[in-house]
Amino acid sequence: MKVLQIIFCVLLVFSSTVFNLAQANLPNQYTLALKTALINLIRGPQELVWFLNSNKIQREYLSKKELTLQKNPNETQYPGSELSCEQKCVDDFSILSSVKKRMSPENGDFLLGFLNKKHDFIQHTPSKLGYCWGHATVTRNVGYLAQFDPEQKIELAPSEDNKRKFRIFYRKKIRKMMLGQVQVIPGFTNTREFSSHPLLINMFKSFVVNQWANRALRFGSIKFLFKGKKKVMSPEKVKKLVQEIQEKLSINHAPLLLFSPLGKPSASHVTVVYDLRIENDQIKICISDNNFYENEIRDCKTNLLITNNYSDIFYAPWKDKARDRFGKIGSMAFTQEDNFNMLRYQRAHHRQCLQRCALKIN
Repeated sequence: MKVLQIIFCVLLVFSSTVFNLAQANLPNQYTLALKTALINLIRGPQELVWFLNSNKIQREYLSKKELTLQKNPNETQYPGSELSCEQKCVDDFSILSSVKKRMSPENGDFLLGFLNKKHDFIQHTPSKLGYCWGHATVTRNVGYLAQFDPEQKIELAPSEDNKRKFRIFYRKKIRKMMLGQVQVIPGFTNTREFSSHPLLINMFKSFVVNQWANRALRFGSIKFLFKGKKKVMSPEKVKKLVQEIQEKLSINHAPLLLFSPLGKPSASHVTVVYDLRIENDQIKICISDNNFYENEIRDCKTNLLITNNYSDIFYAPWKDKARDRFGKIGSMAFTQEDNFNMLRYQRAHHRQCLQRCALKIN
């Protein structure tokens, strides 16, 4: 069995290389695809470890999910000081309750300071496909892992006068958040202000491009392109997905959702889900679409509308003007790394909580 798993991973890495090169439509995209393919080959052993441990990761996620669901919603997250650090620092997803709120566009300060538009990346690697997956990933990573310190009470940042030192300091911070570590961000109040800074905005865009390449240009992403091409998901699968979204949101997990229009799987889109609403026998999956400004996505304006007893899914921004109806969705799924990244957020906050508690830092 182990041999078959190793062979599968070797084929996965090889296919990833071919797929990456096939995606290269422009000179700059060709360079990015080749670079990503080589990186995938180099980290082949890591992919093997990930594959062999995927069941273990899923079991840990489900275990912490159950612990979170069993908690009393009125229970205080950090009880009195007479309790031990292990008791104060809960080892489940409830430790993410405060940062999960940042994912809602009602609090637009925690969205990136630029959209997933071609003109926003005119000085970067151009892409016909867009960088939605990278944009959503960076948004969620910073939202869950940044500890903003505007008055620099916790940590001092270099002066902007020394531009090189300033950029290096924050590049390290962003890179560590992309790796799943909680980081103090001195001198900034929120994600929008941080990612819009003139000395940092292009750096953020580079991270978006890299996160996109590390996810979209992989063999595992190909299988989604073949879903939803000719028919929509079955009502049973849609109902199950809705139930999973409800559960994820209830444990402070804002999932990344990958979906595609019916008949056009290559036009897949990735966004952060921040709410789910049931209105008049219709279900709305509220998404923070990175192609629109916050006033256009607030109050669930950009939503995946599920009707007809889970039989039909529509997305308003993909309206078919020729037929004057909403754009029909062919398939939906959580991104491959969704649960794993939530585990990383939980582990990072739990670890930081224990460290701060041991040092008696509030």
